[in-house]
Amino acid sequence: MLAVFREVWAGLARRAWVTVLGFGLGVAGCGGPRIAVAPSDPEYEFRLGQAEMQRQHWISAQDHLKRFLDLHPGHARADSAQYLMGGAKFGAKLYPEAAVEYQIVGQEYPRSDLRLDAAFQECVSYARQMRSPNLDPTPAIRARTCFDEFLLRASTAADSARARVELGKIADFLAEKDFQIGKMYVGMKLPASARVYLEDILQKYPESSRIPDVWFLMGRAAELEKNWADAAAAYRRVLQESATSKAAPGARNRLEHLLAVRPELASATDASPPSP
Repeated sequence: MLAVFREVWAGLARRAWVTVLGFGLGVAGCGGPRIAVAPSDPEYEFRLGQAEMQRQHWISAQDHLKRFLDLHPGHARADSAQYLMGGAKFGAKLYPEAAVEYQIVGQEYPRSDLRLDAAFQECVSYARQMRSPNLDPTPAIRARTCFDEFLLRASTAADSARARVELGKIADFLAEKDFQIGKMYVGMKLPASARVYLEDILQKYPESSRIPDVWFLMGRAAELEKNWADAAAAYRRVLQESATSKAAPGARNRLEHLLAVRPELASATDASPPSP
């Protein structure tokens, strides 16, 4: 739960003007939170909601934040309250609802400093709906589209970097099913069938961390087809582009074996690796 709480607050921490402890609130040891403003203050419900977020009381936080938004829709902190509504839903693992709440930030508060972080968290909310690669891939595809669109709006290198990290995770998720099928076909010595799935990964998910493993299997498939030059080129590609990957030792061993039994391949050392 602590990891979820940290993720909910991560976006807020990136905007200095929205702080966790900067509103003069305190939390009681037991019972409800103690707030340093009177109940008549317009920010009272907002600060209660924020305090409950701090305590990871997600449902109570939603109640207070919704009441604040209903009572004061035009308040200066309305965008922050809406963002925290997304965080409260996210913390409660209500990811589809969290995505909607984050989306509202950009729709209702287009000038808010939180709109970009809300857009990012909307994408994360889609990604959190991903299940086994063998099940419905729709949430993963939706998350990937969302992050692709986020990259078009990213205003800093840091924004782009965090989106690309998430896209890499999604690519791994989407590629895994095809990878396992391709690997199975290689094991069954059906290289043509294996290549269908392996080439699909190379074309659709080039950012996946599985790519070195895919090229290694492409080499094995080429060997099964007795296409020695393509096999050697695939192994070289692993060693040239992913020398520290887990696939590299196997690729090195297979390449050395090929060169030992087919020394003519040594002249192809500088040949371009095969394209999918």
